[in-house]
Amino acid sequence: MNIVLDSNILLHYRNFEDIPWPEELGCNDITIVLTAMVIEEIDEKKDSEKGKIQKRAKVVSSRIAEILLDGATCKIPVVYLDNAYATEDERRQYHLDRNDNQILFDVMKSDLDKENVTVVSSDNNMLIRAKNLGFHIHRLNDELRLNDELSKEEKEAQAAIKELERMKNRQPEPILIFENGENYMKIKRVLALNREAEVEKRVEELRQKWPEKTIEGEVYSVLGNMFSNASPEMIVQYNASRRKFIEDSEKIIKLEVERDDLQLRMKSVSVVVYNGGNAPTGIMNVFVELPEDIKFYSKGCKKKVEFEEPTTPNFFPGIKKIPSLFVDYNPQIEMWDMESRLDIVKISRKVEPLNHNLQHGLFTLYVDSATCPNFKLKWMLVDAELPDPVKGELNVSFFEE
Repeated sequence: MNIVLDSNILLHYRNFEDIPWPEELGCNDITIVLTAMVIEEIDEKKDSEKGKIQKRAKVVSSRIAEILLDGATCKIPVVYLDNAYATEDERRQYHLDRNDNQILFDVMKSDLDKENVTVVSSDNNMLIRAKNLGFHIHRLNDELRLNDELSKEEKEAQAAIKELERMKNRQPEPILIFENGENYMKIKRVLALNREAEVEKRVEELRQKWPEKTIEGEVYSVLGNMFSNASPEMIVQYNASRRKFIEDSEKIIKLEVERDDLQLRMKSVSVVVYNGGNAPTGIMNVFVELPEDIKFYSKGCKKKVEFEEPTTPNFFPGIKKIPSLFVDYNPQIEMWDMESRLDIVKISRKVEPLNHNLQHGLFTLYVDSATCPNFKLKWMLVDAELPDPVKGELNVSFFEE
């Protein structure tokens, strides 16, 4: 079977050597016929077109030259068919000013057996004319057609159109998110400390550091000077001052344990407003609704507890510490005041215009991770640059390892 390939088959379908022609046409004995007009059309595309068509035409033209000029081996036999001579009457009769008609005329005037010729094209007009002239015709399976990949110029044009659309539709997209960049936050739950056990542990360490005195005559010190031969009365006085020191220190230890416990349990929840759009926002008014059953705290919800520094155990309790030349003040322990929770159910903030891809901190709240349940923060944002308010939710959940 001789198959005459139209130029559109060479340009828009799989490489003509790689098409499974026996399966496609139901014949194993196949010869490809390339007419002079088809080769001329390919060369014209190679020199005049741009982009993907030009690139494809160059590849096809180069391969045809290798086969017909250099004698390169081809998977399927290829023969060349030159332009046939036509009289003036034939030129008018067959309208040979049209390329498709010239291709069919060349095949008709050749020595090829018309009954053994199949014209392969994706052009309906070409196939109709070929059929009317008595040739077999065939349209290739669409699966063999090349993907319509855009040329570089077409891609650049599409990108330019998209950019114009983006510029034309520029608008801000303000939202509320957590500091982690998400609209949800997972917090590891820190369980409440067994304060009594921790206090007992630290007090016991203090007892071990300052043991009772039981031996008469042991070394003692006064104002940094070392002496010996402590009397029984001095031993009694020392142990009494030690007990007082342990009692006073235990009160301070209880405060320290409470401070350390709360410091570990309290976790921050920081909220920011973020503009993910491609244009600046206007002045924004932000409203956040807090759930009433959740205890929220701020940095101001802390207290300072003063205490007197306990006097260390000594053999002469009546001797007082030499006062400082500077102004004396009692030391303090700063800790969370759990009774000083925020008494608010709504937070409102006014935010200045925000450029795209930037964020602005709104507020930071603190919660007790040991007791706080999961909760949501509902928010609404009114932007002067947007016609409607923006609404959303922020979710906080706790987990235990």
